[in-house]
Amino acid sequence: MEIYDRQIRVFGKEGQQALQKLTVGVVGAGGIGSMVLVLIVWLGAKRIIIIDPDVVELTNLNRLAGATLQDALKKTPKVRVLARYAAKISPKIKVVPIQKSILDKKAQRYLKVCDVIFGCTDNQSSRWVLNKFSVEHLKPYFDTGTGIEADSLQNIKHAGGQVRVVIPGMGCLNCISGIDVAAAQQEMLPEPDRQIALQLGYIAGADVPAPAVAPLNGVIASLAVTEFMAWATGFKPLRRFIFYDFVDATVTPYKFKRDPTCFTCSVTSSLAVGDKGAALPAEMLIDEPEPQNPTKGEIKMQTQSKDIKQSIAELLSKAKQNGLAIEGNAEGMWFVIKNLKLGKPFSRPKTKLMVKFLADSNDPIMLVPENLNVRPDPQVCPNLVGTTPCFEGWKPLCPHMFQDVADDLLAFIGCLAGFLSNPPFCGLMGCEARALTQTQQQ
Repeated sequence: MEIYDRQIRVFGKEGQQALQKLTVGVVGAGGIGSMVLVLIVWLGAKRIIIIDPDVVELTNLNRLAGATLQDALKKTPKVRVLARYAAKISPKIKVVPIQKSILDKKAQRYLKVCDVIFGCTDNQSSRWVLNKFSVEHLKPYFDTGTGIEADSLQNIKHAGGQVRVVIPGMGCLNCISGIDVAAAQQEMLPEPDRQIALQLGYIAGADVPAPAVAPLNGVIASLAVTEFMAWATGFKPLRRFIFYDFVDATVTPYKFKRDPTCFTCSVTSSLAVGDKGAALPAEMLIDEPEPQNPTKGEIKMQTQSKDIKQSIAELLSKAKQNGLAIEGNAEGMWFVIKNLKLGKPFSRPKTKLMVKFLADSNDPIMLVPENLNVRPDPQVCPNLVGTTPCFEGWKPLCPHMFQDVADDLLAFIGCLAGFLSNPPFCGLMGCEARALTQTQQQ
């Protein structure tokens, strides 16, 4: 333990032993990721799994730890460069290099053995995948990122970065709108559709190299690993959101709470579902207790719920009068549409669809039968129908297209039916998807 003597003086033998038992995943072997890996090697983690599909290029040499000119000329995989560099620092630490994209399901399997994950990439799709993986598999996730805005004369206007820590059950990046969902889905489009979107200008700044400097990457990597040490050893309270202003040289911590209606980490979504999904009891979704001794905020919540209940009651009444196949429970704030006609992308021409409102939101949770699937089609979002059930017999439908619909449920149903009949490109693109479709039609 002599090599770690100075660290033991900071957080004790127990803290050092805790660090040496950990398997750490690092996704992204660029400027931030390479520095994160080196810092974790110095701390003495047992094993590190590094995931990145790219090779070293000349433009990487200003910030990629361990990379040489020969690596750039030979196009050496970044992950192999870092594994080689780590071995020189501490041969006892095992580094597993995986030259794959995190969007690859095989790459994601390697993260299942990790105790904690660092996200060190520069795109939204990887954040989407890692945030969801963290919530589903209960893996703490340290998200990192930097940004530099320079004018035409290469003068820095704004620069900085952030570290955001996802502790499953305590909130995720989607709770704070920390992921550009439209950009993430655009990045995950099949290549033919992505090229169309690029030509039409729907992916702004795509494939344009972003400004980057090693000192900024180093600050963010150090902040992230410091919070990792706090999480692993308890030497200080964990800060779950830190913003760094590169120009003003300020570090600002923030707090954030879990959004109870979050479509990723709420109890009716992906929290702890793992690979196959954990069936939640139906009563968790249907019977929600009324708040006790309400404060002003809770009174507003009750009033909002009353409006939704009234709207559902009116809907059920009109459905009965007109012979529509809709049934439900206004008090439970849910209803089921039967025999809803679907478009060609779906495996069945008709289905049931459940719409459920939580007590503190106008945004519905939408559920379809578990055996409903989306056919392979490059013009349909792969996440249109959830891969894991919310509760027995049902799984979620992508929720991003529909918000604040309780004021007019009949109009909402018409919109929903139209969307299911012809989902354009991707269910998560919202208005951009509609505009893209209209442009193509013109």
